[in-house]
Amino acid sequence: MGDSPQGFGKNKDGAQLVGGTNTCHWCKKSQVQKHKKNTYARAVVGVRPEEADPNRVRITAGENRLEYYGETSTETASSEAAKILINSVSFTKNAKSMAMDISNFYIQTDLPDYQYIRSHMPMIPQATIGEYNLGATTQPGGWYYAGIRKCMYGLGESGYLPNLGLKRTLTQGYSLI
Repeated sequence: MGDSPQGFGKNKDGAQLVGGTNTCHWCKKSQVQKHKKNTYARAVVGVRPEEADPNRVRITAGENRLEYYGETSTETASSEAAKILINSVSFTKNAKSMAMDISNFYIQTDLPDYQYIRSHMPMIPQATIGEYNLGATTQPGGWYYAGIRKCMYGLGESGYLPNLGLKRTLTQGYSLI
């Protein structure tokens, strides 16, 4: 939960140990918009031995409890289009091609309308509770609330909104550096 809000911890020189993404902002239950439902935080764990830190924990939002009535599907290229592109680059003399990993683009898109998530006390490390002074915002039953300000895994709009932003960026054109 440290990197989703505004980061976590400080080194002796004052630099952050874990950078934040501003995806979520801790709040009191009274700050949750009255017409909005909140959902649960779900921890998804995995091991990726090829990474420097192989143990992964990702917090996702429980989409089944949220109301979102906008577009959720995205368009994808057909396999024929991909084959034509690859063949075109492969068989054109002096052709150049570039590929990018846009996975952070997916989870860094601003939400036009915030969603809300709640986490139970045992799910949040004590160090995070201390870092953000969450003791002051604890709700009865040990619940903590956060406003989701950017797309994150588990939200219905998290596929469509970044795709829309990517289309806008690409239609504005690009230039070689």
